[in-house]
Amino acid sequence: MGQDARFWELRPASVAAGKGLALAGAWELRPGASLAELGAFPSADALSPWMPSTLFHGMIDPLREATFAGVIWYQGEANVGRWKQYRTLFPALIADWRAVFRRSDLPFYFVQIAPFRYDGDRGEAARLREAQLQALALPNTGVAVTMDVGEKLDIHPKDKQSVGERLARCALRRTYGRGDVADRGPSYRAITVEGASIRVHLDDAEGLELRATKDALFALAGADRVFHAASSRVDGTTLVVTAADVPAPVAVRYAFRADDLGALVNAAGLPASSFRSDDWEE
Repeated sequence: MGQDARFWELRPASVAAGKGLALAGAWELRPGASLAELGAFPSADALSPWMPSTLFHGMIDPLREATFAGVIWYQGEANVGRWKQYRTLFPALIADWRAVFRRSDLPFYFVQIAPFRYDGDRGEAARLREAQLQALALPNTGVAVTMDVGEKLDIHPKDKQSVGERLARCALRRTYGRGDVADRGPSYRAITVEGASIRVHLDDAEGLELRATKDALFALAGADRVFHAASSRVDGTTLVVTAADVPAPVAVRYAFRADDLGALVNAAGLPASSFRSDDWEE
C-alpha cells in the first residue's frame, strides 16, 4: 500500500483493495491527558469480577437499551457467609436492575443455592436460602428450588435440566399466564404444637410426599434451643414431627445442614426449600 496517505483505507479482509473507506485528507489531533496526570494503571485485582460494580459496568450497563421479557439469576454461593447482608443486597439488586431497564415490573426469576458441604457451615447456607426466599416479597419474582438436585461435594451440580425446567415453569405461569403450570414446591407457613409433636403447615402441598432419604432432615428443639434429630410423617398437606429427646418441642427445622438433600415434594414433583419455624440468630 505504501506510506502515502492517499492510498490508506479502512476495510475488512473480505473487501477488495480500493473499495474500503478512504483515509486520505486532513487529520485532526486532540491530545488527551498525559500518563503523568493519569497515575498508575489499576491493578488486576481492582478490575476483577469480585470488585463492586465491575460486573455491572462490564455486563449489565451496556444492555440499558435492550428489550427482553425478564431476568433469570443463578448466584449466591459466594454470599453464604454473609447471609444477613444478602437480605438487603438481593432485593436491592432486583430493584436497581428494574430501574436501569426502566421496567418496575420486570420479571425476575432466580435459582436457590443447592445443597453442598460448605466447610464449617453452622446453618449459614440454609439462612442464605432463607434470605433468597425473602425476595419473593417483591412483585413479579419466582424461585427455582434445587434442594433435590444438589451434590454434596460439588458446588456446581450437574443436573441443570431440572433447574432450567423450574425456571421455565416460573416464566410460563407468571409471565405468560399459564395457570395450569405449577411453579412452587411445598413452602413453610406455620406450626402448631401438639403435645410431644409439632405439626408443620405448608402451602402448595397438594400430593405431599416425603421421599426416602439417608439424611436426617428434620430436627426439633425445646426451650433450651438445642436441636435433636427427629422423625416425621405426612398427614394430608401437613407434617407431624417428633423426637424422643424433645418431649416438649417449640421449634422445628427441615434440611438445615448445608448438604442436606431435600426429599419433601408436592404432586408436581417440586421440592420444598429448607425451612425453620424459629427466628433464633445463634
